[in-house]
This record gives sequence, structure tokens and C-alpha cells, in this order.
Amino acid sequence: MGRKKTIVGKAWCVGGKCRQDKRTVDLETGIQVSSEGVDFEEGEPPPFGEPRDYYSEEEEPQALPEEVHDDPLFPDEIDSAIHNYEKNPSPENLGDLDTAIEQWESDTRSALEADNEPSPAAQTPTDVLDEESPPPPADLSEGVTPQASSTPATPNALDDKYTRPSDPDKPNDKHKLYPWTGKISKHWLAGLSNTIMKESVPKYNDAPCERVEKGQNNTFIILGRDRPMGFASGYGGRGHTQAGAIDIVVGLQGWGPQHKMLVEKNFGSMGNDKPGDAARIYISQKADIDQYFDICEGSIGNSEKLSAIGIKADSVRIMARRGIKIVTGQSPQQRTSKDGKIEGQFGIDLIAGNRDNVPAIPGKGNIRMIGGFKVSTDQPYLQPIPKGINLRDCLLATMDIVLKINTMMTDFLARQMIINSTIAKAPIMGAGGSGPVTSFSTSQPAVAGLNLKLFSNTWEGLLKQQKTITFMKANYLSPIGAVYINSRYNRTN
Repeated sequence: MGRKKTIVGKAWCVGGKCRQDKRTVDLETGIQVSSEGVDFEEGEPPPFGEPRDYYSEEEEPQALPEEVHDDPLFPDEIDSAIHNYEKNPSPENLGDLDTAIEQWESDTRSALEADNEPSPAAQTPTDVLDEESPPPPADLSEGVTPQASSTPATPNALDDKYTRPSDPDKPNDKHKLYPWTGKISKHWLAGLSNTIMKESVPKYNDAPCERVEKGQNNTFIILGRDRPMGFASGYGGRGHTQAGAIDIVVGLQGWGPQHKMLVEKNFGSMGNDKPGDAARIYISQKADIDQYFDICEGSIGNSEKLSAIGIKADSVRIMARRGIKIVTGQSPQQRTSKDGKIEGQFGIDLIAGNRDNVPAIPGKGNIRMIGGFKVSTDQPYLQPIPKGINLRDCLLATMDIVLKINTMMTDFLARQMIINSTIAKAPIMGAGGSGPVTSFSTSQPAVAGLNLKLFSNTWEGLLKQQKTITFMKANYLSPIGAVYINSRYNRTN
């Protein structure tokens, strides 16, 4: 039984020829079921009268596009792909199933958009045709076709059909889901083009002090007091004042929400495989924020009994059209929101993997004497960030020292080759039975070979090193170098 809305558009004229259009929309499906346009001469009364909307209360069988009657839930291609995958769970069959799903989604969107397009005659410039737009599509969740009338509406009954098979390469991976897992709306067009769709949404167990703003698709804004779990948790559970909190969360129960199940908020953990709710922004006037999200201490330690903001999701992006600053308070001028002193200057920890206690080199606690100083052989897992300009100056100074040593070695080698040649050519003076004896050394060929080796190996190596160091200084340590080691955009103290 369909209730329809007929929209009579404003007549428009071009060159003495006029036209008026009207169309009828099924309010239960949001689909345009008819469109009609009539041409008439300028000066004649509009054939459909004044622009207006009116409703039809006639009880008629629900009319849906022909392709919907053919397959109310799944096209044959998807059913066939599911059957093939169940018989042979290979990566190839899984890829065929994904392709069939993508094609199905594309085809259904195209069909819905085509049904909602106005007639070609109505597509005129907006300054000529001033016609009201059709209303947004209504809730399709109760639009049941005759073929789909026997399909149960409970989420558990739909799970067998809607739950995606696991990846054959990861047999224990239960997180691979169909795009329609948990869908309760029985019409397979429900949800397309952002029409209303019912899906599995748990029931949030709100505390007496909380005000909850709830959306239709597992979205919540919770205004209350600090608590990461049940009523007794957090500083709200302990009865503290000045512990107000705002919890913005989407996706209670994460990837497997159970419809209407009474659940608490779940912050999950950054240290294990319990992700918790899908995404959240948590703002609290008093919280142990690191403990709530299971974050390691790092070098700055954990925040306790202080105001905090926690942001958690699969991916987080922070964007600015000009610049972004990450700033910590200045000590001792700054004070906390509890009017407490800030003891010392706090910095910024960038921690990948939520790990802060993995030694880079074994041997914790070993102390050695190096150059007369006690030096720990441990290297902490979290280490300071070098300052780029200081590092550049240090490397430049080191390279200058290496170049000086290179120059000294090159000069020494040149002088040594001259000395070797001079000695090899000089006469050898001695004394014999009849008086002084002069002879020439037979080592001249060997010395010449030695000098050739010194020149080809050592001399050329030293010259090559000089060129390499000059190249590195120009490319890595110069701001105009192609691979300058410092960022041209980011700074730190």
C-alpha cells in the first residue's frame, strides 16, 4: 500500500512555447514512479494548474522497479560467487566475490540515480525552471517485496547470509565482513544514497547523571562525568566533583555490535588485541587518560587526576591550512587546571607501537670507563630527537677534520714518493781494497713499481675521498642540497 506525493512544477516558456511538468514519488521508497510533461502555447492556462504538491491516499500495491522484483536480496552473480567460495575457499574465488559485490553496489546506485532523475524536458536552466525538489527518500526498512517477505528481520537470522567468509590465508580472522553485515532493513536498497537503514546497534547503558544524544547508526554523544567503563569506574564513579566529561563515540562494540544488547563504553587497549569501540574523542575534566587507553609511560610519564583529551580510531588525521603547533606548557609559569605546579619542563613523546621499554642494545646496567668517564652502555628505546642545525654543524666539523687529515696524508704521500725516487737514483759510496768505491743501486725498478702502486692506490683513493666529502657536504649539509638532512618545514626544540 503506497502513499504517493505528486509535485506540479511551475510552467516555463521559451520563444512562445511553454511546458509544464509533474511527477509522482512513492513516499515509502523515495522512488519516482511517474513523470509527465505537456507543451502548450504562451497565453494558455497551464494544463496542470498552479504549482503545488498534493498527496494520494489510494491504497495500491507497492510498486518497485522491475529489477527489484527479480532479486529482492542478492543478484545471481553474488549468490554464485558465495557458492564457489564455500566450495573452494581460494584467494581467486575470494577476489571474484569482492568483484561481484563492487559491481552490485555500482549497479544499484546507478539504477537508483536513474529512477530519481527528472525527464529530459525538465532539465532546463534554474533561472527558467523553478520547480521544487522531490522530498528525501523515506525509510526503506519496512519496504518488503513479496519475494522477500519470508526473510526474518532479526540480526541473528541475517548473520548466516550477511557474514563474510574468513580469508583462507587467515583462517582465524573473523573481522572480514560484508558491507551489509548487521543490516536489519529487509529491503536491499535501504541505505543506498544515504536513505534510512536499520542495522545492529547496541543499547548504551547510560548512567543516571548522563545525557545521551543518539543517532540512528551507532553514533553517540554522551554528556556526563568521567568514567571509562561501568558506573563505578573513573572519577565520576568515585563521586568526585570537577570531573565532567564528554564522550563522542561511533561504533559501540566495534566490528561486532549486537542489536539492542545493553553495553558499557569500551576504550579498548593500545597494548593488546582488544580494540574496543570503533572511534572516539574523549574529553574529561579529571581523568587517568593513559590508564584508560592503556598507553605506556614514555619519558613524560602518565597523566593522573588531570584534565585530558583522548582521540582514538583506526586512523587519525590532523589538518591545518597554515600550520600546526604541538606545544607543552612553560615551567614554572604554567599551572594545571587543578591549580597545581608543573614540576619541570615536559616534552613531547612520539611513540610507535606503544612501547617504551625495549633496550636497543643488551647489557642493561653495564658501566664502562671510556676516556676517563663513566659511560652507560645501555641505549634506551625512547631517545631524544637531534636538533637539525646542531647535527649539521657537528657533521660539517667532522668532515672538515677528515679533509685536513686527508690533505696531510696526500702531502706526506707525495713527499714520500719523491724521497723514494731520490734514494733509488743516488750512488752508493763505499771503500774497497784499492780505495773508495762508487756503485749504483739495483732497487730503482722496484722503487718505481712501489711509487706506481702508491699513486694508483693510495693517492687516487685520497683524492676520491676529497671529492666524496665535498659532494656530501653540498648535497646533505647545505640547505640548497638535493638531499638536505634537515626538514625545510618542521622544527623542534
